[in-house]
Amino acid sequence: NYIAPKNYNPVTRPWYQAAVKSYPHIARGTPYQEIKTKEWLISISKALTNDKNNIIGVIAIDSSLDNVIKS
Repeated sequence: NYIAPKNYNPVTRPWYQAAVKSYPHIARGTPYQEIKTKEWLISISKALTNDKNNIIGVIAIDSSLDNVIKS
């Protein structure tokens, strides 16, 4: 039930910038606390490219550190 703030710009987010900087590799973020639940999470992100190898977006997954440790 998350609603992004009115001026939210994903391009400025650390997970997005890390994926672009790490391209073509997967970026692993720094653990952070989720603002509402206070659960510890980590972002893993990867830049997506078109057939000309231009970055056209980023996909990111946030996972709880508990899940990562269990895996």
